[in-house]
Amino acid sequence: MMIVGQKLGVDALSAISTFFPLLFFLISFVVGIGSEISIFIGQSFSGGNLIKTKGIVGVTIAFTTIVSTVVAIFGSVFNENILNWMGTLMITYQIKVIYEQIIQFPL
Repeated sequence: MMIVGQKLGVDALSAISTFFPLLFFLISFVVGIGSEISIFIGQSFSGGNLIKTKGIVGVTIAFTTIVSTVVAIFGSVFNENILNWMGTLMITYQIKVIYEQIIQFPL
């Protein structure tokens, strides 16, 4: 963050700081789901039930693909509404929208 503030300016730092709570929420959600799924896979695999393990892995892949797609579409469509709801300043609004679109694309 210090590099962004020094090299790109206060407006870029503001854009990153505004998007961080949303990014932290998404990362926390993914880590929670991953932890839960790893417990299910570990239990079924250690129990010797390979068919159930394959089923859990398949459902996990399908679930994460669907949820990721829905979150990406929702975030792209309601990008500006989310920033308004968070109470962002209009001075750096356009920078924040662009930054959020760039960061959200690979997620």
